[in-house]
Amino acid sequence: MHKNVTKLRAFTIMELLVVMGVSGLIVTAGFVLLTQFTSFFETTTNHQEKVADLQQFYNQLNKDVLMAKKLKQEGTKVVCELDDYQIHYEFSSAVISREFMGKTEVLDVENLLYEMIPIANFNDEGIIVNLHLQFGKDSEVYNWKIQKEYGAAVHLNTRNNLGD
Repeated sequence: MHKNVTKLRAFTIMELLVVMGVSGLIVTAGFVLLTQFTSFFETTTNHQEKVADLQQFYNQLNKDVLMAKKLKQEGTKVVCELDDYQIHYEFSSAVISREFMGKTEVLDVENLLYEMIPIANFNDEGIIVNLHLQFGKDSEVYNWKIQKEYGAAVHLNTRNNLGD
């Protein structure tokens, strides 16, 4: 009695294990790539936000310098003298601060700037005519230059005060 047995075609256990191992490697590699992409995206976004804040700061500084009657340096601060008040700027490698009418705004520039150096050029009366901000990180150096134009009244008033 010989029964007619039909063989079913199927995968062996070894073939299934190999496929599962390869699938596991592909899923793991995809997870690692996704994690790295997410980290890179967050780092890039954070850097872009800081650069945008720095650009906004520069625009505000430029506006303050243009509105100022005089621009002078007091120690480590740059002071914009307006009619009724003063705006104080202070620069460091970690933060840039702007003090205005009792309020202080602080811009965190750590991990964005290596160093920010305000370099001021003075005229004969001791007031700033050029403000040069030099900063950078990782061998990239950027330069911002702001020039303050003074009218004759400022020069005459300063000379009269010096003569007193």
